[in-house]
Amino acid sequence: MLLRLKNQHEKRILTSFFCDRSNPNSANVGYVIAYNNDCFILSAITPEGEDDGYVFRIIEDIFKLEYDGPYEKKIEYLHQQYEKNSVTTPSLKPDDNLLLDLIKSSLLDGKIIGVGLEGVDSIAFGLTVEYDDETLTYREVDEYGEMLGYASVRLSDIDFLEIDSRSCKELKYLMDNFSYHCTK
Repeated sequence: MLLRLKNQHEKRILTSFFCDRSNPNSANVGYVIAYNNDCFILSAITPEGEDDGYVFRIIEDIFKLEYDGPYEKKIEYLHQQYEKNSVTTPSLKPDDNLLLDLIKSSLLDGKIIGVGLEGVDSIAFGLTVEYDDETLTYREVDEYGEMLGYASVRLSDIDFLEIDSRSCKELKYLMDNFSYHCTK
């Protein structure tokens, strides 16, 4: 699979990555922007062709990938229509710890992250507070953009991490501009 990732990265081939065996019809679609022997980062694209942030995935979780099919060609065509408004790619180096690079980027830019843990079906959203080589701590954000408590997770338990996705951007906007609390 590593050789296929290298090819997809070098030739900038839009690819559908199937990584969730419990939901085998679900895929992350996009371009590989960085990879190493264990993991990769995908510049994700929605089914409508819009940028959907960056997704960290573990290579061994890939059970199938598809490219150059009608679905990928459709998304690529739509994406080309939106590309002029594309988001800036975080600086990533294949030799670095890609997960830490993405976490660092979220902290420096004040962006909300989506954290998927191994064996957990839901995604937790929050703002990165601190991290080290073993642990990520983030302030949880609910579906209304309200700050909740803090959560710390081991990096080794992170199945995927997203930044700049549509969901993350929506929560950041709500957090900055909306409150469901009534004020007099």
